[in-house]
Amino acid sequence: MIGWEGVEAMWRRKNGQPLAVRLTGRILASHEGDIFEVIVEDVTQRQQRESAARDADRLRAIGQLAARIAHEFNNLSAKGPELDAAVNGKISAAQQTVLIVDDVEGIRRLIARTLEQHHGRRTLTKEPA
Repeated sequence: MIGWEGVEAMWRRKNGQPLAVRLTGRILASHEGDIFEVIVEDVTQRQQRESAARDADRLRAIGQLAARIAHEFNNLSAKGPELDAAVNGKISAAQQTVLIVDDVEGIRRLIARTLEQHHGRRTLTKEPA
């Protein structure tokens, strides 16, 4: 007996709508010849639920990233005295550059950490259909 299980394919309904199916089948030998047996399961709704769950995960990750970046910007605004000194020319251009680079580097590390956390599970970009 030769068989397979769980092969997924896209079919089209008579009205042209896509239909996601899962195929399980086998070839049975009989005295009349080989019999080809196939079970077709409609998995369209399951795939739609899985896709919606992936989209929700992406949105949740983006929301967390946005919250973390907002927190970093709040930390930046907490440097009020340092920034006030920079605006009023009380510190050198080199010192101003160090302040800005430190903050930008902190935000870059935050984004990199967040992307690393999600890298193994799901990506933040839309997967091809």
